[in-house]
Amino acid sequence: MKSLPARPSLESLRKQAKKLARDAAAGDAGAIARVRVYLPRADLPLTQRNAQLVIAREYGYAGWQDLTAEVSKRLGDGLEWAARQ
Repeated sequence: MKSLPARPSLESLRKQAKKLARDAAAGDAGAIARVRVYLPRADLPLTQRNAQLVIAREYGYAGWQDLTAEVSKRLGDGLEWAARQ
């Protein structure tokens, strides 16, 4: 399992998902194997949503929303949003 950096970038995570989808669509065996670990029955080409789900699970989160919530928390967005409410 991968570990998120202390200051993760949501943009970087999105780019990782796009690259995974592109690589799997191109027939890259490593990318396809990564997909199959978390989504054994997923159709190829991979949707962006499924690619994001694989990335989230590689980091140990149940889904993309859980991953993005953790990123926001680490960057302090969650506290700032709560303070504005």
